Amino acid sequence: MISDVPMPTKVSQVIHLSHSSVILLWEKPARSVPQVSQYFVTYKEENDEIFKTLTVSSHVTQVHIEGLKMGTKYVVRLKTGNAAGNSSLGTETSFSTRQFTG
Repeated sequence: MISDVPMPTKVSQVIHLSHSSVILLWEKPARSVPQVSQYFVTYKEENDEIFKTLTVSSHVTQVHIEGLKMGTKYVVRLKTGNAAGNSSLGTETSFSTRQFTG
């Protein structure tokens, strides 16, 4: 039985940034016990109030987010989860989508 929530993690790399999508990578938490069963990727436009959340399986350490607005700054945070509950949110990371150029 899992009795402790996992440690938080954070985005370690922002790659393949386009005008409407991004790929985010992260590392598994430094302490592997308790085990992570899922990641929650929360993101929003910098000035928005409401975060969107994607749930990702624990064996994946990257996510491709599509449908973003061109030339817009976003903030993203990760948290981990298992049967005992969810970690606190990890450190915030920001990125801006590209402007469309011809």
